[in-house]
Amino acid sequence: MNVRALDCGGMFWEGKESYESLDAALQDLNAGLEAVLKDIYG
Repeated sequence: MNVRALDCGGMFWEGKESYESLDAALQDLNAGLEAVLKDIYG
């Protein structure tokens, strides 16, 4: 399973190629979005 976050401009964030569980994928998505948004908005 691969997790991606998209916005109107395209790929916003892309996770690893596979995860052990859905929970692990969602935790990585949360951390990834937090990092990207922190870079953009401070």
